[in-house]
Amino acid sequence: MIGMQPLTEVLYELKPLKIVLKQKVSDVGEVVVVAYGTQKKSSMVSAVTSINPKELKGPTSNLTTMLAGRLSGVISYQRSGEPGKDNASFFIRGITTFGTGKVDPLILIDGMESTTTDLARLQPDDISGFSILKDATASSLYGARGANGVVLVTTKNGVEGKTRFNVRFENSLSTNTRAIKFSDNITYMQLANEAVATRDPLGEQPYSQEKIEKTAAGADPLLYPNNDWIKQMIKNYTNNQRLNFSMNGAARSRSTISRAPIT
Repeated sequence: MIGMQPLTEVLYELKPLKIVLKQKVSDVGEVVVVAYGTQKKSSMVSAVTSINPKELKGPTSNLTTMLAGRLSGVISYQRSGEPGKDNASFFIRGITTFGTGKVDPLILIDGMESTTTDLARLQPDDISGFSILKDATASSLYGARGANGVVLVTTKNGVEGKTRFNVRFENSLSTNTRAIKFSDNITYMQLANEAVATRDPLGEQPYSQEKIEKTAAGADPLLYPNNDWIKQMIKNYTNNQRLNFSMNGAARSRSTISRAPIT
């Protein structure tokens, strides 16, 4: 029985027995572990969702972008693809706090409070457990800080035994979902002047006819540039390569005791 010391009784004859179990004090510590991701007990009474770390592997270096559509009750969306600001924002069962304060869930990596950037830079190969605490029962031990849900991440620990080497290499091709076609510079300047003339015939046109003609003739590329910035700055596709190398294992420590000879 959970919380009690195991007891074994040998039955020598068929007669009623009165068995009293003693309380196991060490089980009190297991209640604390429940809040830090031990879902063996918490899954029975609270809403806890766990995911296999293998499912978090994908063609991206940002772990937060892999949460969308993989965990029930988690809403994830990416606002920007700018390098350094490409973290995805995610909510657990919506926003349950009011005001302009903290609206994102509490993130704990190995029991330490972390930011979304810390979670984004974490490698899936280093994760041993990933759980989401969604309801008030699961996150009650965190108080008001866990009002928007709790993300529990446990990294791998050293295992006694032979040293194992793990290598993972990924190669992926990225391309635009849709290539947007823009007008050339000459057409843009002509349409901009036409738009002003249509609304205000006496208005000042933004581009002079001389500039349009010299730009079309390519008279001076520095003074009258005619560049296709989309073609110069964005490739048709790009090649991404990722390499992860890790080792795990430890030798058992042995101690020798020297004794003096007995005379």
